[in-house]
Amino acid sequence: MVKLMTIIQNYNNFDWRKYMDYYPDLKKAPSINNKQSAWKHWVMHGMKEQRQFFAVNTERSYLRQDFFEDNYTIYITRHMNNEETSKYWKHNYECLRRIYKKVKIVVIDDNSHESFTMGDEEVSDVTFFYSSKENDNKFGCKDFTKRGEMLPFYYFHTYGKTKYAVFLHDSVFIQHHIHDNMFEDDFLSFWSFNSVSWYVQLRDAMNKCISKFEKSRELENVWKNLNCWQGTFGGICIVSRDYVDELEKDYKFISIGLKEVDSRDKRMLLERLLSIFYFHKHDRSPHTLFADIHLWSRGTFGKSWGLKWDEYQGNPRLKKAQVVKIWSGRGMLLPGEEIGLR
Repeated sequence: MVKLMTIIQNYNNFDWRKYMDYYPDLKKAPSINNKQSAWKHWVMHGMKEQRQFFAVNTERSYLRQDFFEDNYTIYITRHMNNEETSKYWKHNYECLRRIYKKVKIVVIDDNSHESFTMGDEEVSDVTFFYSSKENDNKFGCKDFTKRGEMLPFYYFHTYGKTKYAVFLHDSVFIQHHIHDNMFEDDFLSFWSFNSVSWYVQLRDAMNKCISKFEKSRELENVWKNLNCWQGTFGGICIVSRDYVDELEKDYKFISIGLKEVDSRDKRMLLERLLSIFYFHKHDRSPHTLFADIHLWSRGTFGKSWGLKWDEYQGNPRLKKAQVVKIWSGRGMLLPGEEIGLR
């Protein structure tokens, strides 16, 4: 690895204090008083006004491409229930292979309709796992389907061969190099969201879920302290094998999580649990590459939520974006199907 001199303009590398000091008008704005609010100004206004970006002065080493390809595995979790959603993982895979020829790619199929999985054997440079065929019950879970974002943690913990992993939804497309945004760390989230989001609606379910894990009393205290953590959007993250193993050892994360997180609604709990575990272990929120999902969405494609596949396909400007997240449209279900990933 080498330290790159390129100024990387992401939330993790944003020196908000220098940004504020350089622009006196911002210092006079009472609503801009922390990193998150300063970043919001940069995304919403600063870039358009051609204000200067200030990078954190750090000796942090960002990753070389050869190190990334040798030491990371990319896990793509998919759920295909119609013709449109069957295209996502293929496009995801094609984007990755255009950039990274050697990196290991694993596709985790979570309960897709079998009519859409028939061509998997034609893709020779991908390892496929199928939740509907999983029969390893050492965690005491008789059914691995509908576990969604829990599954990458399980498969990486059980079968992973590299030091690090990147966990993606099939609806997240990496279109340009991402390794030079990354540095070695035990946990990096792609996007965050405000801890108060859906707090009231999920409070009872979250309290019940947390009570199942080891050190539940301490985790409950973090959960209730909304000022100390930000959620991990979609469970989309970069993790080390050692950290995943620690989560299982310290909290029984995988063995309990596989039993508790068994629906889309409950996977909303996982987005919060990941950040709560991290805060409990490190006394801070995890680093994020692209900060708040709503701000990133607005800065990338002009609205805070809900980019659709057809909009993405019809917008050449989005092809220039480093990463694109679409909202999946998996509401169009086959008989007997349950809504899967976003």
